[in-house]
Amino acid sequence: MSSSKEFRLQPILNLKSTLLEMLEVEFAYLKLAHQREVETLLRLQHSQAQVTELLRQQQQTILLDCETIQQLQHYLHILAERITQQGASVRASEVRMESKREELVKAMQDQKTLEKLREQHLAKQRQHLLHQEANMIDDIVTTRYRRER
Repeated sequence: MSSSKEFRLQPILNLKSTLLEMLEVEFAYLKLAHQREVETLLRLQHSQAQVTELLRQQQQTILLDCETIQQLQHYLHILAERITQQGASVRASEVRMESKREELVKAMQDQKTLEKLREQHLAKQRQHLLHQEANMIDDIVTTRYRRER
């Protein structure tokens, strides 16, 4: 049993706790950013559906307005490109978020390991103190017994 009463790895545990808090904040930020990217993609897809319906309605009218139909088709093409780009942004933000999640899980595991080591250290300290107390009581009893004899 080491004579040190303090947990030697406490500064590292404190550092890991601080790191864990920072990682939690970063993960929350990345998760929020990912949600925004997904919402943007959903809005674009909704716009595409609306424009597609408008184009279908324009094509079903008796008097065809070719210029409007052409503009709608061009806008649909732009929307399709933008949806593709936004899909890539969503995937990239998901990769960043998952990477940070893995980092966060590893940091949590490291902290739990250090906490278990600290608990073991405290248990050994308690056991050591109990042993010292028992030795002290034995010494007192022995001294009294010798005095009484």
